[in-house]
Amino acid sequence: MTSDSHLLVTKSKGPLNKMRLIIQSLRVGVFVLLFGLALLVHLSQSTFFNWDFYWQFYCVSALGILVNLIGLIRLEKLFENGRWLFYSFFFDVLLIATLLYKSELNVSLFLFIFLIEILLMALIFQTRGALLLAAICSLSFSTVSLLGPEMKAMTFFFTLILYNVAFFCLAWISGMLAEQLEYQGISLSDLRALNESIVQTIPSGLLSVTQEGIVLTANPGALQIFKKESMEGENLHLLLPDFAMEFKKWFSSAHTGAATSFKTELPLRRDGDNLILQIQVISQKTESSDFLVMLEDVTEVRRLELTILHQQKLAAIGGLASGIAHELGNPLAAVSANIQFLEPKIKIEDETDKKLIHNTHREIARLGRLIGEFKDYAKPEKISVDPIRLDLILKNVLEIVKNDKNLRNDVLLHTDLEILPEIRGSQDKLLQAFLNVIINAFQALATTENPELQISAKVIGLEVVVRIRDNGSGMSEETKTRLFEPFYTTKGRSGTGLGLAITFKILQAHEANISVDSKKNQGTEFIFRFPIKTGSRKS
Repeated sequence: MTSDSHLLVTKSKGPLNKMRLIIQSLRVGVFVLLFGLALLVHLSQSTFFNWDFYWQFYCVSALGILVNLIGLIRLEKLFENGRWLFYSFFFDVLLIATLLYKSELNVSLFLFIFLIEILLMALIFQTRGALLLAAICSLSFSTVSLLGPEMKAMTFFFTLILYNVAFFCLAWISGMLAEQLEYQGISLSDLRALNESIVQTIPSGLLSVTQEGIVLTANPGALQIFKKESMEGENLHLLLPDFAMEFKKWFSSAHTGAATSFKTELPLRRDGDNLILQIQVISQKTESSDFLVMLEDVTEVRRLELTILHQQKLAAIGGLASGIAHELGNPLAAVSANIQFLEPKIKIEDETDKKLIHNTHREIARLGRLIGEFKDYAKPEKISVDPIRLDLILKNVLEIVKNDKNLRNDVLLHTDLEILPEIRGSQDKLLQAFLNVIINAFQALATTENPELQISAKVIGLEVVVRIRDNGSGMSEETKTRLFEPFYTTKGRSGTGLGLAITFKILQAHEANISVDSKKNQGTEFIFRFPIKTGSRKS
């Protein structure tokens, strides 16, 4: 019998160790039972007993107890060697046969002991081992029975044959059951291993939490989302305050049977990044009141969706702007030329009339600039591919802003500009784009006490990330949604609504991703991510 005959022989962890312990303890118990029964019979004979017989019985029983106790103490070593394990069962059968030969105890008891040994053998070595031990038991039992003093009548031989049939039937049945149990155990073990592997490798986060939000288990995906080494024992309601309210609403409805799961999207600010988490809570159908929380970072998905939406709007409005600029440009040019031609021929002395003429020229000029912006917006951006550094562009923008007398000069400026690798693009266009955003930030700080502006540019992974954050007036959800739409402005007549729309086009032409985080009266943050092409270098 080889050492790899059965799972219990080759494995040594978890429930299998417990099964080994039970099997070996039963083997010890068999001889303890025989020793105890002999002692009971011994003590019950108050008049006469054969000490020589009992001395031999006790010695053989004690030897069986001792050998199996040694096996129990050295359990792992015994089960690692399948050959010696089988020999130990063979030795047990010889000892039991010896006791049967020397015993005055009932033969049925020894039949029961032989059947226990076969059953235990089947659990370890399955059908093959059980049948082999059944043959040894049959030979031993039959030999001892034939050497016994009983009358060898027909009923004796019939009973002996029946006992031997019982040995082999039990060996075959128990062996088949053991094989089936092992197959199911291995399948269940493989399934658990597969599930564990899936849980550990999927990028989505999986948490098991209590009703109070205490995290019981967390997979690597969840640890990555929250940037933690361990989450066991932490309160998810504190990590995601908005989640607590959503969970309580759902939990109250779940008790009424209205829903067994719910899904929502919540913001998460982590290390300066604004993430969007898609969260699904599922009530586990177990006796415990734990819940499974599935987390997925959908920030990039939502950014892409927003970018595509902006692109669609820009394409539609761009065509409209081109048509408007063409249709308005020619009549406006004609009006301007006519006024300039007629003005010298008309003698105007009234100051009010002069002011009206002046206002007309001013408004014509304003309409001309607006039509020019229409044309600039409508035509495709042509970006040069010069090597540029964003940190130098941002420094130039800040110099321009400092010299702008129309902006506040008491804004506390925080800058963190690394020496960045070169990217390809247009320095003038990017200067225009960043200037639009920073001027808007200064304008948002117009009425803010203790105004602050933070500007940083760093390399993160394969991107250059630029952040522009103010603590100004912020914006509503509607404004944030329509921020880059052409002709949408919150500045009234002083704004055309094209500044940020053109900025978006410029950044889009540079393959930059843009995201905005803003809350009313709490400030705004623009985040720009520029890809670093292979071969980019620092100057």
